[in-house]
Amino acid sequence: VAVFTHEIQSSKPLRFVIELGRPVPIHAGAAGRAILAGLPPEEAEELLGGEPLQVITPNTISDPGELLRLADEDRKRGFAVSIEERVPGGASAAAPFFDRGGRCVGSIVFTIPLARLEMDSIDQIGVAVSESAVKLTEQLRSVRHPRDSGLTSR
Repeated sequence: VAVFTHEIQSSKPLRFVIELGRPVPIHAGAAGRAILAGLPPEEAEELLGGEPLQVITPNTISDPGELLRLADEDRKRGFAVSIEERVPGGASAAAPFFDRGGRCVGSIVFTIPLARLEMDSIDQIGVAVSESAVKLTEQLRSVRHPRDSGLTSR
């Protein structure tokens, strides 16, 4: 599972609402698929297991092999796209971000009601999300851990 921890709410009257702190299946939607793409392939495979996964909407991808293939495509492209895979009427684009050690620790996701999405802009949205994830990764990599300060405790 994945958990949404932060959000910036749209000012548009028709918007996609995220429930912070509520676990969501990692296999359904762009946010989780971006995390799968950010993991080493063997770790993503282990996480998904070999059995079919829960179908949430008619567009949910439940086959672990297909999810791994899509995660590989997402990894090469730099972002994942989901159209009604987790929420009917919802679309999203997401990209993984990484900690100082290079480990995927989450994803930045852009969500939008499908009724407001111009389909020819999805790649542009995905690139913007990917660029934001790169910037966040750079910020996380520049944060010094207390143990790196040269100070020791007695």
